[in-house]
Amino acid sequence: MKKIFFILVLVTIVCIVFAQDNKLNRDIRPNMSLQKAQPYTIDFFNGLSFPQGNLNTFLKDGFNSGVLIHKRFGKKLSVGLSANYSQYNHKQSTGLNPNPQRHELSTTSFDIGPQYNLNLGRFTLEFYGRSGLSIVNSPQSFMMYPETDIMITSLEAYKSTALTTRLGANMTAKIVQGLKLYFSSEYITSLNNDMNYQTRDLSEAFREDGTLDFDAANKLPLQNESLSLSMFNVNFGVRISFGKSRKQKPNSLYQKGGISDMSPVYETKSVQSRDWLESDIQRKNNKLALNVQDTNKPTRTYHSSVIAPEPDMSKKLVDAKANPIDEDSFVSIPREKLKLKSKAQIAKERRKMKRKERRAKRTANLKGLQ
Repeated sequence: MKKIFFILVLVTIVCIVFAQDNKLNRDIRPNMSLQKAQPYTIDFFNGLSFPQGNLNTFLKDGFNSGVLIHKRFGKKLSVGLSANYSQYNHKQSTGLNPNPQRHELSTTSFDIGPQYNLNLGRFTLEFYGRSGLSIVNSPQSFMMYPETDIMITSLEAYKSTALTTRLGANMTAKIVQGLKLYFSSEYITSLNNDMNYQTRDLSEAFREDGTLDFDAANKLPLQNESLSLSMFNVNFGVRISFGKSRKQKPNSLYQKGGISDMSPVYETKSVQSRDWLESDIQRKNNKLALNVQDTNKPTRTYHSSVIAPEPDMSKKLVDAKANPIDEDSFVSIPREKLKLKSKAQIAKERRKMKRKERRAKRTANLKGLQ
């Protein structure tokens, strides 16, 4: 029942993550300069461990602690190295051989394996498989028939190094940069060196009235059986990311479009080479020109072309074909409008001027018809 509960919790979290992913993706612009994930992570976790199969007959639910280090080799692939320690107490109905040693079954494992990563905005879903060695230490234990001294199951003392594999999935949620919450569920089983135990079937020792014949029960032989170490772990912890990260290059598609046009164009020539004698504002139709003198030329620093010099209004070169209205409007340009503009701003102003010219022509044509 506990396993089903934790599986349902995991499925619920996965559904929430995918729902959040749709929302987060709408807020990410394709031209953003996103940081790549840091190449190394270290996880510290604790959790519960549930014995599986026949092992559940002898052991209570235990705890699991460990540390896990990851090295990324791409956006979706990494390799993990973990060290785990688990401990389980024997059940109360199980007897123990009287000796000074500890009466808990403990496992210490070291394993390595690949991991597949799915980045979902603030969340990360990961699937992994790792194999390695597990050092298992367990004292001899036995189970007695209730209120009798008849042994029905005996688990031999076990101390060995077994080859184990673990399959699982974990999920992380970002708290701050470099720190995440960690949740995982995994299944572990041994591939060799099974544990041996003996069991006795007492069905033949019961009388017709349902009572147990003690003498017949003690004479029944013990049958040799074996079981593999199998556990289901649920862990919680934190993940710390470290290592030098790099920034992704912006999409080249946006360097050729309107975004790159928004970058102002600055002139790199020295101030001495430009005397502001040629026209600064030109119109194709009216051919209007305004000559601006650099009155602060002796004190101006080279390459300071962000703001144009203050114009000398005493000298004006205006084409005879220019309209007086246009002349006044250009001569009275505020100083802040003389700042250099981007290509997109200049193109916008040109389109605005053309629209004004077309409106003026239509107005003139309507007046002529009247």
